[in-house]
Amino acid sequence: MAESRYEIGVDVGGTFTDCVLADRIAGRVWSAKVLTTHDLPSWAIFEGFEDLLRQAGIEGAEIGRFVHTTTLVGNAVIEHQGNKTALVATKGFRDVLHLRREYRYDLFEPLLEFPEPLVPRALSFEVDERMNAQGQSLKAPTPEAIARLATQLRAAGVESVAVSLVHAYANSSHEEAIGRELRSALPDVTVSLSTHVLPQIREYERTSATVINAYVQPLVSRYLDDLERGLHKRGCNAQVLIVTSSGGTVGVDTAKAMPIQLVESGPAAGVVFAARLGEANDYHDLVAFDMGGTTAKVCIIRNGRPQVRTDLEVARAKRFKQGSGLPVGIPLFDLLEIGAGGGSIAQVDPTGFVSVGPRSSGSMPGPACYGRGGTQPTVTDANLVIGFLDPDAFLGGTRKLDAEAARRAVQEHLAHKLNVSVEAAAEAVYRIVTESMAEALRMRSVESNVDVRRYTLMAFGGGGSIHAVEIARRVGISKVVCPPRAGVFCAAGLLVSPVSIEVMRTQIVPLANVPPGLAGRLFVELEREARAAVAAVGSMDYEFEYAVDMSYIGQEYELTVAYPGRPGDTVDAAELARRFEEAYRARYGRILERFEKRIVTWRLKLVGPQPATLQLARAASTKPTRERRVYMSGRWVDAAIYDRSAIAAGTEILGPAIVQDIDTTIVLPPSTRAICDSTGALLIDTRWEAGRG
Repeated sequence: MAESRYEIGVDVGGTFTDCVLADRIAGRVWSAKVLTTHDLPSWAIFEGFEDLLRQAGIEGAEIGRFVHTTTLVGNAVIEHQGNKTALVATKGFRDVLHLRREYRYDLFEPLLEFPEPLVPRALSFEVDERMNAQGQSLKAPTPEAIARLATQLRAAGVESVAVSLVHAYANSSHEEAIGRELRSALPDVTVSLSTHVLPQIREYERTSATVINAYVQPLVSRYLDDLERGLHKRGCNAQVLIVTSSGGTVGVDTAKAMPIQLVESGPAAGVVFAARLGEANDYHDLVAFDMGGTTAKVCIIRNGRPQVRTDLEVARAKRFKQGSGLPVGIPLFDLLEIGAGGGSIAQVDPTGFVSVGPRSSGSMPGPACYGRGGTQPTVTDANLVIGFLDPDAFLGGTRKLDAEAARRAVQEHLAHKLNVSVEAAAEAVYRIVTESMAEALRMRSVESNVDVRRYTLMAFGGGGSIHAVEIARRVGISKVVCPPRAGVFCAAGLLVSPVSIEVMRTQIVPLANVPPGLAGRLFVELEREARAAVAAVGSMDYEFEYAVDMSYIGQEYELTVAYPGRPGDTVDAAELARRFEEAYRARYGRILERFEKRIVTWRLKLVGPQPATLQLARAASTKPTRERRVYMSGRWVDAAIYDRSAIAAGTEILGPAIVQDIDTTIVLPPSTRAICDSTGALLIDTRWEAGRG
């Protein structure tokens, strides 16, 4: 892939669409934030695109690379706004989506809630075929049966089809035959095969992932086609790339074929950038904290590598209950989502306590202070009332905030009901949001067997730096990093995300008896598949990371461990066993010495060259612009107000202070000290005391 001078990254979020333009030669960066237009997301994209061109004084034709991420996939699944989709299953298995698993996410709740399946039973069809677990065809689907199936699907008027057959992961021939015939008979219908989406064991998870992919495939294809046409109309013929939920960049064709890869793509770009900056500055153990307008997300980065999971879900009936949503199955960054963003709505619950979220005001109507018709108090309104936000400096002064509307919303819906001052009610919102995020981070720390007290918290997103120091204090973290341009950090992260994709295949073998040549053959096939998936991006030198999912024989779930060396004819069973036991002990605190081990799934990750990082800092003088009274710990205090763009390297800032940037605000409570480093990042000591060190 040829290097380009001008590159644009666009991250469409629930409240704002963030845009970044980089000049790779001059080392300059421009940014823009635009309220997201949910009905037609491209409107906000092109508004931000044109704003960036005006700022830089260039034409659309000069853009060489356009990297994008969107919440379209996740929102379509959550809101059931995808396409009319059918499921094709093995005879006797049409109810797999409704039967789910024998798993109760709450043992003491008699009436468990689950999201409605994306495919109703009336659109679940069967085909008379059977494959066994060893990949032997016991009964192949006949041409006549497939023809009848095509007729049924045509009569049902479906737009997309998911094909998920029993044991197809072991032998894809039956699914491939059905896929070929359906594509020929129904050329206007998209077809997703489970062996292309998630060729792994576990019938329900594999079917769920395939259905999600099929459900959004026509929607995503139309969206990306419209995006490319809109860019062409504006003179931009740049290569359009999409960042996946595991932080890798792929071409439009791959994104259209595998839209499930985009379900959490926006935050993933921020995690990639956080890991890159951490590596460059010796922060190898990080908590990446991203707080936007709708949600906040946390990802633990250990030894420079973000944690990855394959058991994440979307559209949970109970937001924090694992097992209450729709399994995604594909490898994703382990992002803990918290229903607390700048637009999260605060209310007094029936017990008389303040609760915040998960309902959000979004971009329309937005917080009351946006002046777009919102009347409910939000986190942003509360932060404005207690003085953390400047109504005249929001988004660099391009959007004025209505301070009176914010006070009115907090007074009417919170302070009046609680019989407290409006400032006390607003601070309660701030404290509750902060504590809910800290508690979620504590839980994730325990689940991951990680002591976050020795980690550094890196805060980004429009609201991340407002709450970061208090969150860090509550969980015992002493160091916080606020990078420059934190409000558009994920959009900037798009431009440093390498070309990457992960592929996998289940083939279960005892570790003690892996057939000679099996590993080499499987990894060669996976390498070929991965190269084909990124072929449209352009030729480059790729690296490959090999891994296997392992368990003790008899266990239901696996751990992923790195495969030692480059795959050859023989497997280093002793080294794999050692690595598995090390991972098992780290997760569960012990190993099971008497049980034999097995390999379940083989994985390969293709990674292209790392794009050059971006220089995001601005610098000038060092004096605070003025002072402002802010409400902290139940009283008004005088805080120095700094302009982020006027802080030179080496500047020391003592709390209480507020640092205002174009796209975010940093709150420094008393007993904190911030130092601006050479990259423009603020390094904050959350436990600083005058006279100490």
